[in-house]
Amino acid sequence: MAQRLQRVLRNKDGKSYTVSEYQFFNRHAGVASVRFDGLHKDFANNLKKVEEQIAKDIQKMDNQVIKEAISSYQKQKFEAVEHDSDTLMSLIDTVQFIQEELNSTKRPFQIFQTITPQIYQDTITSVFKPQNRYKVLYRDYYFFSMDLLVISIVFIIIFILIYLNIYKYDFKKYNIQYTKRDILFQRRISSRLMGFLYLVITYIITVELFEWIKYIIFRYIIRDVNYLYTIDMPYSYLLYVLDIIIFIILFFFIYRLFWRYYAVMDVIEDGIIFTGNRAFYLPRSSIDSISIEPRSMAKWSQIFGNSFRFWKPLVKIFLKDGNSIYIRSSNAQHLSEDLQKWLNK
Repeated sequence: MAQRLQRVLRNKDGKSYTVSEYQFFNRHAGVASVRFDGLHKDFANNLKKVEEQIAKDIQKMDNQVIKEAISSYQKQKFEAVEHDSDTLMSLIDTVQFIQEELNSTKRPFQIFQTITPQIYQDTITSVFKPQNRYKVLYRDYYFFSMDLLVISIVFIIIFILIYLNIYKYDFKKYNIQYTKRDILFQRRISSRLMGFLYLVITYIITVELFEWIKYIIFRYIIRDVNYLYTIDMPYSYLLYVLDIIIFIILFFFIYRLFWRYYAVMDVIEDGIIFTGNRAFYLPRSSIDSISIEPRSMAKWSQIFGNSFRFWKPLVKIFLKDGNSIYIRSSNAQHLSEDLQKWLNK
């Protein structure tokens, strides 16, 4: 089929760079396909010709065409093989497969000689059923040669901006307002490595979950796991953009849902503001006292900040309502003294 299409698409019409076959077989499963490359303007017409030819061959192939195909295969696979070690090992594997899986002592060429035009036709008709057939479309670009790269870079920038500013959602939600000039002092309460680990873990979870969601949708709702590969331009671009947008939404939903991560604390005149993947405002008027306490697992839900150095002491802020929060710091004593001065001003 590839040879016949090459004579038409490339040699006669000149509207394709190349036409070739692709085959992959492993035990009782395999893929047989025709591959071709061509210009954008002729792609749709070439694809139509290929699909029409396959549809015709499924119904009925001319006996002469089948005989030519069998003769061509014999020359390529049996008469013109290289006498090298790789070919020898491949032939040995084939013989072993025939003996073990088909329980036959016949050699491959003996089996090949039993193929008749009718067997050939029946095989083509049974294998290339509509439910077994799908197409994979790929174009380097649609608008200009670097369009997909530009789209990817744009969304990477959008992702980074959302990641750095996601805590501002809580600013609007809780009406938190302050500027840089209002900050009396600032402290980092989480290590940058912890922040990076949260990012990586969230990314891995999102990728796995998103792939499963897509598989379930295409497998059980659309009922075609290869559906995305069958969509031509420009709709494939829309799906490409939509895929990125959904991934970003899912990522930040998981990032906010699973992690309570605070990276920095800003101390202003009226209170303390903790920011990370969310924001929290602690009014100065709600603080009763400040002290230092050892770290323990029982306090983990009340700790603001994350670090691998879990043995470090914590700054305890006891609130007037009877609750307490704890702040992780590389130097709890210094932070406690700074907060005491601020509280007693």
